[in-house]
Amino acid sequence: MKKLKLLFILALLISCKTTPDVPPCDVALKVFTALTSGEAQVIKDNIYIEDSIQRKSFEHYLDIAMSSQQYDENTATFEENYTVAKETIDGDRAEVILVGDNPLGQPVRLTVKLLIVDGVWKVNGDHAVYGYDE
Repeated sequence: MKKLKLLFILALLISCKTTPDVPPCDVALKVFTALTSGEAQVIKDNIYIEDSIQRKSFEHYLDIAMSSQQYDENTATFEENYTVAKETIDGDRAEVILVGDNPLGQPVRLTVKLLIVDGVWKVNGDHAVYGYDE
């Protein structure tokens, strides 16, 4: 009987999902901080796009956009100001609502969709972000 209890506890521990170390709200903030500070690799590392062709296209256009003079002008004086208004976690999916001002100084509310990929939260590149003026 003692062995059966031990076996049950072991099976229970093995079957439990581990939660990622970094919460989804921190990942969402990290991506938007990187977006406004020009850190393309941070964005690439924290966004999941399932289709490899779409991922390569996204990364290519991200590099082009971030290397443009207009990007530099639009973000030169911008200070990160997004805050988490709400975080909802449902299993391996999450939604984070960020509020703040965009690089042009306009108020914005962003809803960021995330999912767990290989044990870490990633912004869902297939259904990533939508926003609107407050």
